[in-house]
Amino acid sequence: MKSARTRRRLVVWSAVLALVGALALVGGVYWLDRQDRHPAPDSGRPGSWVTDATSARVADFAHLRIPASAVDVRWGYQIGFQGDYAVLSFRLPEGDTAGFVQDTGVARWDTAWPPDGTALKAFQHIGAADPTTLPMIRRGSLVPESPGHDATGVVFWIASGPGGTDQVWVEAVDSY
Repeated sequence: MKSARTRRRLVVWSAVLALVGALALVGGVYWLDRQDRHPAPDSGRPGSWVTDATSARVADFAHLRIPASAVDVRWGYQIGFQGDYAVLSFRLPEGDTAGFVQDTGVARWDTAWPPDGTALKAFQHIGAADPTTLPMIRRGSLVPESPGHDATGVVFWIASGPGGTDQVWVEAVDSY
């Protein structure tokens, strides 16, 4: 009788240990996946945001000059797997927007949908105005003809904002 009881205890404890081990394995895999998809800021890993990047660094990466009249300037810089990624957002007085548009070098501006996907998530990350809530978005882009080491593709979105200002969003990515 005692040996059957001992066997039963052994089976129960083995099942409990197997369950705990399986849960630990699943938890570990989930944690590793989470760390891989969402690396910590400043970790230097692809996908990590650089917290000490300056607006000047982001503007330089995007090959543009932030106008002196820009307000509510927000920016972010992300380490990429093959190329880095940067976003910039600011508001301009309506009278200064035409000069900024001319300085971008974009030849053609079209009415477009607001940014979505990666760009929208990046603008949300930096706390920029939500482009999906503003009317009449114009879009222009500078895409290198032959991608190379220093070739950066830049996309601009501009919409009328509050109080006589225009909201500008800029997305720049290395185009290897």
